[in-house]
Amino acid sequence: LAIAPAVAASKLSFADPAGDDYGPGTYTYPKNSVYTPGSFDLRKVELKAKGSKVEIKVTLGAAIEDPWDSKGWTPSGQGFSLQMVQLYIDQDGKPGSGHTKTLPGINAAFDAKDGWERVVVISPQAASRLRAEVASKAGKLASNVVVPTKVTVRGKTLVAIVKKKDLGGAPSAAWGLQAVVQSNEGYPDK
Repeated sequence: LAIAPAVAASKLSFADPAGDDYGPGTYTYPKNSVYTPGSFDLRKVELKAKGSKVEIKVTLGAAIEDPWDSKGWTPSGQGFSLQMVQLYIDQDGKPGSGHTKTLPGINAAFDAKDGWERVVVISPQAASRLRAEVASKAGKLASNVVVPTKVTVRGKTLVAIVKKKDLGGAPSAAWGLQAVVQSNEGYPDK
């Protein structure tokens, strides 16, 4: 989905309507009761420069939980285990510039006018595991993948910290954003 920003100095805020977490209308949530309504319903994305870092907040339509923790299956102890978020950032706004294909496994592509230069992957997997997955699977896109240095949970919001230099600078009013919210897979296919 593509969302338009509300802009402030070094801060971007993107809103998304409630209740659109069923894709084209045919996607369904997994049947296990841990997948509560709204678990994948993106509501808001905020990016804010904080010194040499950028804080990214991703708010969903339900409380973010770690139901697999009680079973000892928690991937990293970050407080969540169900969601994985990918934020594709068009930094230059130039048609025909940037990548149009998403990372492997998403099976989607964006219009050439919305090509992206950086993608932030917010995952419950440990950063070292995520970097290894990116290195082995993302091919030429790997150098444009940003892995947060820290991820925490605050109610319905994932809070990720990334290095400003990894992101290519502070958030700008010229940036566009496309967000993908999906289910986390702890044992992904090769």
